[in-house]
Formats: sequence, structure tokens, C-alpha cells
Amino acid sequence: MFPKDEETTSTTHPATALGLDAFNFSCVWTPSMGEMSHEFAVTGNGFRLRVEGQLRGETLSLFKDTVSAASEMVIQSNCTTSQELKMLHEIPVLIEEAYSPLECVSPSAVHWSDCRFVQHLGDVKKLEFLLQKYYLKRAKIEEAKVEHRLNNEMVAQFEDEIRKVKETIRSQTVRVQNHPLLKLFLQTLEKEDSCSRVLSFGLLENELAKRGEQELGPLLKKVQELSTLYAESLSNAVRETGLVSKLKKDLNSAKTELIDSALNVEHLWRELSHLYTDMEPEKRSPSIQKIPRLAAQHLLDGFPLELLDGDSNMIRQDWIKVVLYELGKLVERKRMFVLSVMGVQSSGKSTMLNTMFGIKMRTSVGQCTRGVNMQLLAVEGRPEYDYILLLDTEGTRAPEYHGLPGSEKRDNQMATLSILLSDATIIIIPCENDAAVKEILPIVLMAYDGTKLAERNGSRLSSR
Repeated sequence: MFPKDEETTSTTHPATALGLDAFNFSCVWTPSMGEMSHEFAVTGNGFRLRVEGQLRGETLSLFKDTVSAASEMVIQSNCTTSQELKMLHEIPVLIEEAYSPLECVSPSAVHWSDCRFVQHLGDVKKLEFLLQKYYLKRAKIEEAKVEHRLNNEMVAQFEDEIRKVKETIRSQTVRVQNHPLLKLFLQTLEKEDSCSRVLSFGLLENELAKRGEQELGPLLKKVQELSTLYAESLSNAVRETGLVSKLKKDLNSAKTELIDSALNVEHLWRELSHLYTDMEPEKRSPSIQKIPRLAAQHLLDGFPLELLDGDSNMIRQDWIKVVLYELGKLVERKRMFVLSVMGVQSSGKSTMLNTMFGIKMRTSVGQCTRGVNMQLLAVEGRPEYDYILLLDTEGTRAPEYHGLPGSEKRDNQMATLSILLSDATIIIIPCENDAAVKEILPIVLMAYDGTKLAERNGSRLSSR
């Protein structure tokens, strides 16, 4: 009853065992994220139902009534045995009035009932998603340790702090794994039916985006107002040093609050990745144990997965290794071409990838991509490789980070990772203004020159 294409499928020939040959009944459901629509017609001795979009509300009721009526016609026709009738009535839509199985096949608003109590997504990220919060703290200590690497006493002190943070993270894993939003996300990822899994994920992503837009609106407006006031104070002929300093401090504080309050699907994945890697192996539940396989399947479903944490600016190598290992098992170690894209913010990186490959990376005026995201695409007709792994990099020179400590270092790290991990890199230079690229590329080459990869290639960038 749920064909994957749009062709009308008659049940007359395969459903003889169910007695459906007694009448002409067909139902076609075309899943999509668009507006719901349906077309219903009653013929001489049967029904025609065509549904597009989500099965919910009036359409769901119509679908249930249609199947019920069809079963009654079979019963009245007296052309089936008791065993055959039992098979017919095992159709999930007839089991109970609430009919949860159909909602699993076609996700609806019922899925979000478990997290309706979540009023502020920003508070969830800051107060309840503790693993990435403490990992961010650990990342800052790791960075300080590198900066003071020549001071043995300070290095030992930082290592002790890192050990304490790791212990804190491990102690919080049991609490975090029971968070309803994470449990809902895991249930979505664990769906065996690929159509149901993709639709459920899309609905969850849309729900988070809608809620986030409502909650972040006032914060974004505050940042824009403070940016305008700060720019005006700098352009005044007579500058008030105290006012300029206060506006700059308020602006940086508002930017930090905006960044910390954003909660998207990547934050759910980030919390799951820390949950898997930081929980002791013997304490992992079956659902936690298969998170890496779910992440690999998520890539195969055509969705991006975070490679570099956009908040801590670090790669969780143990997590990425196990995900790529599971991906290798799923695709049977096929050949892969890594393509990255970099450029300043709002230069159209994600838009260009969407146009080139027909994908749906988030796009908007301003920052969409955080950190580095990877997305897998199957390739046909190319003997050199079977898949393309896209690396979509956060835009450099982002206004959100302008003036914040470490913003230039962040840009350099993003560009270095984007270029050195890939087989080819697309660099987007808008409006012939290549100043940002000229500043960053020498840093990338300097970083490359000190790597083992450079030693093997004679300090030359390999090409193929």
C-alpha cells in the first residue's frame, strides 16, 4: 500500500491471498515534505485514493476509513477463509484507533509530544546538553596547553585539568542519555524504513529551525542594533572612548549569547557523539552502541554530518574514525574523492554546492554552516571514484566572530582543514576581493609544510 514511486499500484494480482481481488481498490502514497494533498474517488465496486505529502489530520482519517471500508467489502464477499481474514485485519491501520504504526511510517506532529515541554532550546543546549558544554571547556584548556607547551609546570597543570574534565563528562553520560530530545532523535535514526527515517528527520530538522527562528529573533535583532550603534560611534568625529568601549563589550556579549543559544540537528549529533565516545563501553545500551552505524547510515541517506565542531573548533578523532569505519563496512570500501569549498561568509559556498550536486545544504544571508560538515554523494559513470565526500566549510571573516578573541585563528584553522583534507578545493572569491584569501593561504601552506604529508610529498601539494 506504500509504493515508493508515483505509479498507481493495483492490488488485484498480488493480493489474491487477502481476498482483495473481489473488488478494485488502490492506494498510492507519495511521501514529500511539501503541502499535504489527496484525491479520493469511489468507483463502481471499489476505491481510488492518492495521497501526497504527510499522512495526518483529515487525510489520515480518510485513509483509515478507506482501508476499513475495503476490509468490510472483503468480509461481505465471503470469498476468504478465516486465516486470510486474519491476515487482512493485521494491517496496522486496523489495530487501534490511535494507530501509532502509520504515524511511524508517515511522521506527524505527534512525534514532538515528548518534547513539547521544552520551552527554550537555547537553555537545553546550555544547561542540559552537558557533554558538549564540558567538551568546549576541555577544548579551551587544550588550546591553552598548546600555547604554553614550553612551560612544563603549566603543561602538567593543564593536563590535570583535562583529566578532571574528562571524569566530569563521563559521570554525566548516564544523565544525558535519558534526555527526551535525544531519545526522540535516536528513535528517528533507528527507523528501519528509509522513507520513514528521512521524513522523520526532515520534520525534526524543520521543527528545530522553526523554534530556533522564534527564539533567536530577539537576540539577532539586539546584535544588529548594537552593531549599528557601534559603527555610528566609531564614525563620529568626536569619539567618546568610554561609550565606544561599552558598546564593543555589549556587542561581543550579545554575539556570544546568540552563538550559545542556537540549537540545531548538529548539536544533537554532537551530544550523541560525546555520549558514545565518553561512556564506558560496558555501560553502553544497544541503542548507544550502534550510534556510529546510525551516523554512517545518516551520511548514506544524503544528510551532512559534522566533521569539525563549530563551537569548540576541534575534531573528535575517535568519533570520526569509528564513523568512517562503519561507513566503510556499509559501502564495502569503495573509492572516494574528497572535495572541499572555502570562502568568506555569504559568498555562496553552500548555494553553489546545492546547484552543482542537487543537494539541500542550509542557505541564508549570513552564517549557516558552522565548523566543517561532510556529505556523501554516490557517483555514476566515473571509473576513478564511486563517491564524492563534500566538505562544506564555515565562511571566514564572519561578522558573528568579528572582534571576538581568536577569530583570526579560527579562520586560519578552518581554511587549513578544508584544503589539506581534500583532493581538490573550490575557493570562492566574491566581487574580485581576494584580500581574505591572500591572507589565509600563506598560513595554510606554512601549516602544510610542517606535516608528515608534506615530508612524503617533498613539500609539494599532491594533485591527481
